[in-house]
Amino acid sequence: MGIVDATSIYTMLSDLSSKPGAYVLREAWSNAYDATKRAGKPYRPVEINIDETIADTTLAGKLFNAAGPVSKIRIQDYGCGMTRKEVETLFLQYGGSDKKDEIDSVGSKGLGAKAPLAIADTFIVTSTKNHITTTAIIERKPGGANTARVTDKQTTLDNGTCVEIPVTDSRHLKQIHEMANSILYMTTDVP
Repeated sequence: MGIVDATSIYTMLSDLSSKPGAYVLREAWSNAYDATKRAGKPYRPVEINIDETIADTTLAGKLFNAAGPVSKIRIQDYGCGMTRKEVETLFLQYGGSDKKDEIDSVGSKGLGAKAPLAIADTFIVTSTKNHITTTAIIERKPGGANTARVTDKQTTLDNGTCVEIPVTDSRHLKQIHEMANSILYMTTDVP
C-alpha cells in the first residue's frame, strides 16, 4: 500500500488551518509547553519572541535573509531536549510523536512539529539534551518529503529546544501576534 499523490498529502498535512500564522505558533507553543511539563518544570515559562528584523550574524539571519529581510518567531522551552534521532523522528516523519500514550499532553498525532511548513519552506530546530546540542535545518522539498541538515556538538547548555521560523507574509505575522496575545492571556494566572 502506498500514497498515490504524496505531494498533495504532505501539503495538506502541513497546512491544516485557515490562519496559518496562528496555527504555527499554537502548535510550536503547545509542543514547548508539553516538553516543559514533561521535564517536571510546568511553571517555567516558554519563551516566545517575535523579531521584526533578524541580525545577519545569526544562523537564522544568514539562512532566512538570503532572499531579503524577514521577520522571525522563536519559541524556546526548557524541557528535556531531544537527541538527534528524536529530532529527525519528530520533525521529519508525519505521525512521529512521542506523546501518543500521554493523556494530559496537548498533541499526540505527530503533525504539530511540522506546522512551520505552513508558512515557511525552511525552519531551524536547536535542541540540547545531556550536553549535546543538535541543530536541524528543516526544509520542505518538491514532492512533499521534508529533509534536514543536522549537526551535533558538545555543549554546556541546559536541556531544552528552540524552534525558529521565518515569517515573510504580513498577514501571518498579524495572526502570530494575535495568537501570542491569546497565549499570554491564557497563561497569565499560572503561578
